[in-house]
Amino acid sequence: MKSNEAWPPKLAAALVSARRDVRALPKDGTNDHHKYDYTRAETIIDEGRLVLSRAGLIFSQTAATLEARAGTEGKHVPIYRCTYVLCHESGESRSWVREWPIVEAKGRPLDKSGGGALTTAYSYAIRDLLGLPRDDELAAMDRRDDRDHDPGRTSDGDDGAPERVDSREPSRPQQQPESDDPYINVLEAIRRGARGAELERQIAAAPLPEDSRRSLRFVLRAYEARDTAEFGRVGADIRASDMPRPWIEQTLAVIRPAWDALQRKAAA
Repeated sequence: MKSNEAWPPKLAAALVSARRDVRALPKDGTNDHHKYDYTRAETIIDEGRLVLSRAGLIFSQTAATLEARAGTEGKHVPIYRCTYVLCHESGESRSWVREWPIVEAKGRPLDKSGGGALTTAYSYAIRDLLGLPRDDELAAMDRRDDRDHDPGRTSDGDDGAPERVDSREPSRPQQQPESDDPYINVLEAIRRGARGAELERQIAAAPLPEDSRRSLRFVLRAYEARDTAEFGRVGADIRASDMPRPWIEQTLAVIRPAWDALQRKAAA
């Protein structure tokens, strides 16, 4: 199915229901080398399977072909080309393809790297499908500081064998380049704690459609909520607004981490 084709109605409605039910996931893994916490792929897959099945949906990988693409210095990079299908109990379905590189490293031969690539690609597909929050702001791949990464640079490891140097240390928030999407930029500012008149001016000045601005103002109200009752009023206002239904659903999904934080605060 082409990306610009309309989704089958029952399939689309079920996915909206699944997105409404999905929860923010805990960071249950730790990368000891780069010193950050993240959500394990298995945790994302388990949560995805649960909420999708509740909505009458199944998400499966139906095929995976191994291809080689030209990389740097004439080297070829192995890539999995994975086909996924989302199927509703009514029989409606939609399929698409995702590509994922296989990164072989010291202590991780090609067979293990390939298996990890398949698992990671599958978990990222579920994450994108359900709109799950990123595993960690500092660990997300598009937020790493990769400016010093040199695939050809090597150094002598402790065992005397050449060891690939990968300097992809996670950058701090103030060092992160802005996204090309002004909605995402303002949203990340809210998540980092930006508030007040300056943020309001940023929302007003951003080159965004009016529904995007309204969504961001709702998100700001949700993150400013002092308790679950106040948050509930924000949610009710979002549902009662005349924003298009996709914007209502997206806004409700975006504010979910704020709700989880208030619940943790109330339980403390």
